[in-house]
Amino acid sequence: MSCKRNQNPKPLKEENVQIDSIITIQNIDAFPLFEVCDSLETKEVQKECFIQNISNKIYTSLHEENFKSKKKLNDTIQLIIKVDTVGNSHLTKVVSSELIKAEFPRLDSVLYETVEVFPKAKPATSRGIPTNIEFEVPIIIKN
Repeated sequence: MSCKRNQNPKPLKEENVQIDSIITIQNIDAFPLFEVCDSLETKEVQKECFIQNISNKIYTSLHEENFKSKKKLNDTIQLIIKVDTVGNSHLTKVVSSELIKAEFPRLDSVLYETVEVFPKAKPATSRGIPTNIEFEVPIIIKN
């Protein structure tokens, strides 16, 4: 038995199919919402409320941990937070400088724990379907 390659392959039918594999903030219908933000009038105000609530919860948690630095700091860390299709929040990445990592070795674990206990949110939607979404939250570290 021998295998021969098809010398004249038939072209595949071109179909006009669009598949969105990555959902970004630009192509969602509704941003994730905590209950406290749900009654606000516009999507932009709801989004700001959601981000502000996240920032407040993170800053409160960091304050309660009472982190102290021996060095003068003025730095920003970036948190990549995912809200899944059922409204649970997950910290997927922490981007921080080596100085921040050296000064606060427990910082990442505190941040992960903080995000995991966020209250359940109403998930983001795209075309009316709940969807996973990731977004970046900057946290300023200054003393």
